[in-house]
Amino acid sequence: MSSGPPLAADPLADEPNEDDLIRDTEFWFDAGSVVLVAGKVAFKVYRETLAVPSVVFQGLFQFPRNAAILTLDGCPLVQVSDSPEDFRHLLRVLFPRPTVGENDIPFPHVSAYIRLAHKYKMTSIWDDGVKLLMKYYDPRHDFWACRDGLGLLLIDPIHAIDAIHIARLTGAEIILPLAFLQCADVGPDLAFGYGREDGTRIFLTPEDLARVLRLRDKLRREADLHVLAHERCRFGPLLATCGATDACTSPNRCREAACTAWTNAVADRNGGDPLILRPWREIVEEVYGSMCPACRECLLRRDPLQDARRTLWTNLPRTIGIHVRMWSLMMKPPGEI
Repeated sequence: MSSGPPLAADPLADEPNEDDLIRDTEFWFDAGSVVLVAGKVAFKVYRETLAVPSVVFQGLFQFPRNAAILTLDGCPLVQVSDSPEDFRHLLRVLFPRPTVGENDIPFPHVSAYIRLAHKYKMTSIWDDGVKLLMKYYDPRHDFWACRDGLGLLLIDPIHAIDAIHIARLTGAEIILPLAFLQCADVGPDLAFGYGREDGTRIFLTPEDLARVLRLRDKLRREADLHVLAHERCRFGPLLATCGATDACTSPNRCREAACTAWTNAVADRNGGDPLILRPWREIVEEVYGSMCPACRECLLRRDPLQDARRTLWTNLPRTIGIHVRMWSLMMKPPGEI
């Protein structure tokens, strides 16, 4: 699997049986100069493309003089300890193909090439991948709130388990708070881990799983429900105007929504995506969408949750139980870009 160390610079190590090899249909270049074998899959590529950015591959391609070299299709054959799925993702970065349009990038692709580029000391490649993850897990609240509309990554909450692993592997700790927040959105399946494309299953450590559960509980108890219970002095009077103005076109429906919509929405919300962290306009549209336009416009004039949202976002690493040195410098609370 791709988590193992690179093999020594010996192309005969763990010699594969040529009859068992499958030539990759995507990366088999007739004019290639080396064949790399990952699992049972053989990739014929250009040696220089791998060696130039990687001192590790430079070493792998230093074949001893007068030694018997295993070859395939006229090229030296080198076995690597990666899965073919992960290795193919790395080759897609090294040998890019033209794409049509600005397609979102699948998270498994980014995860694989970051991990292998880190392993093979391809600094610029894994650095580009980490920067892409940092754009998605941007600590500025207003960017985080609209992240899925920015066209960055195709990512599901369960992928955050892998994002936490990558953050720890590469030292990109700024990713951690929002990856933990996303993990809190997974639910019970979090305990079963995340299965990568090659079949490897990774899990949160017991300590990190406990952090997610504490975060989820705190978001529920002290964010949404706490705000509902203790900010009524500001929230209540604002809702009381709904259905009570001359401009209201559906008083009964608006009054009912004012009384029940918030409680129902809090109960239905996943722990990792609490209402309090969403922009106020989005909350009004989602929670109070059944109100008439006049009452919704009245709600939009003042955000009663702004202070609570700001406090929760600012203190997110502390709530999780981690220390992130750059959070206070890079983080921007709601409304501050």
